[in-house]
Amino acid sequence: MQRHLYHDKMQQKYHEMRVLRARVKQMETELAKTSSQAAMSSSSDESPSTVNSATDAPQVVDKASSPAKPPHNDVAPRERMQKLERHLMLAKNEIATLNDQLDVARTNDKAKIDTLQAKLELERVANKVLGERVFDVDASLQVCVSKLTEAESALAQERQEREAMITQLTTMSRQAISDHRRRAVSSKVKGVISSMGKGTLQTKLDATTQRLLDMEVRVITVKTLGRRSDVQ
Repeated sequence: MQRHLYHDKMQQKYHEMRVLRARVKQMETELAKTSSQAAMSSSSDESPSTVNSATDAPQVVDKASSPAKPPHNDVAPRERMQKLERHLMLAKNEIATLNDQLDVARTNDKAKIDTLQAKLELERVANKVLGERVFDVDASLQVCVSKLTEAESALAQERQEREAMITQLTTMSRQAISDHRRRAVSSKVKGVISSMGKGTLQTKLDATTQRLLDMEVRVITVKTLGRRSDVQ
């Protein structure tokens, strides 16, 4: 936006300069033309008239007694020439003022442009350094992420191996306990049998068998009595 404003401002100044220069050129042309006309008018008024001097000899004018007055037709071109000279001087002064303003504007704008270019260069260098740092940080993050992924995979594998080992140890422990109990019971039974002897063991087995038979007879008797009571 500022660049466009500066461009428009300078274009306006240059346009004013061109207009003033064209005006000066026109006034210089008019001034030269007016000067030429005034010179021609003066030369024509000052030339002697041979015809009038021959026929009108008694009409002699004493120039010393009468004041010198310029001819009427010479006044208008001279005033116009003076007016053109004044306008020409004013236009040249305006052109000089515009030139000074343009020089000051160019100097100020050059300083601003130099400052902006320096800032732009600093920003470019800063952006380059920042981009390099961002690239380095991104590379470091990628390395860290890769290492974390490897560590997580190793931990997961170690966890699985530990769980499998715990399961295997638990199974082995249970099996060992079961085998130990079985061996203990077997040893205990063998010890009881060896301490009791075969005869005592047979006697106890017979007594136990008799008890089972008696219990079966009682159960049958109770069932029979129950059926009879239901029939009556």
